[in-house]
Amino acid sequence: MRVQTPRPPVGSMSSFLPAGFPFCSPWCTYATDSNDTIDGPVGELRRLPSPEVVLLVTVDVEPDRRAELLKVLEEEAVGTRDKSLDPDNVRIDILRDHKEPNRFLLYEAYTNEAGVAKHKQTKHYRAWSQFKDSGGFVQMSVQRLDPTSLGDWAFQAEPTTRSSIGVVLVVNIVVAPDRVEDFLKVTEGVAQGSRKESGCARYDVLRDKKEPNKIVLYECYDDERSVDQHKETPHFKAWKEFVQTPGAILSKDVVRCGTQDVVGWGFQASAGAN
Repeated sequence: MRVQTPRPPVGSMSSFLPAGFPFCSPWCTYATDSNDTIDGPVGELRRLPSPEVVLLVTVDVEPDRRAELLKVLEEEAVGTRDKSLDPDNVRIDILRDHKEPNRFLLYEAYTNEAGVAKHKQTKHYRAWSQFKDSGGFVQMSVQRLDPTSLGDWAFQAEPTTRSSIGVVLVVNIVVAPDRVEDFLKVTEGVAQGSRKESGCARYDVLRDKKEPNKIVLYECYDDERSVDQHKETPHFKAWKEFVQTPGAILSKDVVRCGTQDVVGWGFQASAGAN
């Protein structure tokens, strides 16, 4: 089944792109399990199980090659979401750092490690790899994350109906080893509560594969007002109270980014369905 849904207008995003840069069609197509084609809301798409592997890739691009990278990122996003080309991908979001215009983040989820390996054999990945090998990046880092060990609640299974998002918070938290279980309990509460907020599009919780006491929150909101409203909720206040407990948290780093600053295709409108 393929579902078509219109994107919101691009508006002021064109000011961030080079002249003549191609935007995606105002209609985006999402594939499900059958061969039928219908027009309808993405919210009707099926829920998906939690992936086994999530990659958080951060790159700083050479300023004079940013326009070239944007074309590579579009090819990577569109190809990765195509189930006929990359069947083990669950979602991929392309984000741009709000403070660093040459810094981009890729949030990639796969059903398993074999799916990651298959992804690296695709044509769209080769375009990305060739750009990397040509010296296009000043620096690059890859964080491998695990949602499965935290439970079914950690990775949001409900479809994401937005195709553009205003604010994404990527929060890296190092928890005191003896407080990890307590932290996860309160974090499950804030995750489940946040997903019910009208301005929250996604809320994923992941564990670093190398450092089990490092937890990553992937929070997606419509705009800054939605972030402010989130901070007034009881579930956030309970989480904040724990975080502020002396000795509970060893470090916390927040990166603010979004897709409205990049292009309309940056945020996948439904997890695992394209």
